[in-house]
Amino acid sequence: GVLARLGDGHRTALLDTVELLSEASFGHLSSFLQSAEQASRSLDAAGLEFLLPLAARVALRSPIAAHELLSNGKDLLLRLSRPELELWCQRGEELLRSHEGAGVSYFRLQSRQAQEAIAAISSVVALGDVREVLRLYCQALMGKNVDILAADDVQQQASGWVPAEQGNWAGPAIFAPSFMRELPSKETNFEAYKVLCTHQAGHLEFGTYDFAFEGEGAVFGPLRHTLAAASPQERDYIAAFDRLFDLFADRRLAQDLFTIAEDNRIDALLREEYRGIRGPYRRVQEHALSRRPPLLELSLREYFVEVLVRHSLQASSLWRAP
Repeated sequence: GVLARLGDGHRTALLDTVELLSEASFGHLSSFLQSAEQASRSLDAAGLEFLLPLAARVALRSPIAAHELLSNGKDLLLRLSRPELELWCQRGEELLRSHEGAGVSYFRLQSRQAQEAIAAISSVVALGDVREVLRLYCQALMGKNVDILAADDVQQQASGWVPAEQGNWAGPAIFAPSFMRELPSKETNFEAYKVLCTHQAGHLEFGTYDFAFEGEGAVFGPLRHTLAAASPQERDYIAAFDRLFDLFADRRLAQDLFTIAEDNRIDALLREEYRGIRGPYRRVQEHALSRRPPLLELSLREYFVEVLVRHSLQASSLWRAP
């Protein structure tokens, strides 16, 4: 079952490990394969291919420690980059050499040494560690309390540029990933959290959610009332924006265009009102630009939307067209 999840090169490495473990102890081999099979259910193929050689190396000293490493593999891969996880495992192996019980506790993530090693090695910032600081920061910006919620189960929309920004327009809350790992250091990852929260707080502070479907337009007379009358309401709407976007034949395109326009408005106001955030804001935008898809690989309509997204990220206004 495990072999089926691996590429050819990693299959060979696993079989070599099986041979080594079988020479050391059949009990060690059986325990390792059971742990690997369990891990294959929770890890994707890439994560499994990375963790198995580490676990096999640990299993030669302690199959129990290897089991704990594989059991905690998904969490460790969220909190550590691959080079960082390699270094973290080396520290655990040093513990195993001197005291197996201490090493097992380390790989079980139950020892202070394990947690301190993660904190010292990792560039990842956990939302749980900074949530209160970010909440107080947003409260200072807006003058009112706001919830900061984990967004791991919120699907990111194609048009959003801030990592894990909430995709819908349902109401006031700030959404952030459980772990920020986009940038190379703790400082820059905390900076990314701060920019993400500033951007979403801007939507709350500068009136995005003040929209009322039945209200009048600030500049032009609204067409939505006429369109809504021509298309009788087919369901109850919790959010005013849901009712607005449903008026369009292509709801997704309408929502993407609105999101880009509103992000532009909010970012311009934030740069003007909170000048101290300009440097971090620009750095996070540049990082977001570096992660955008190649323009010439997109369909024509996706190309035009992507140009608008890049414009909202303060990119150059010169584009190569297909």
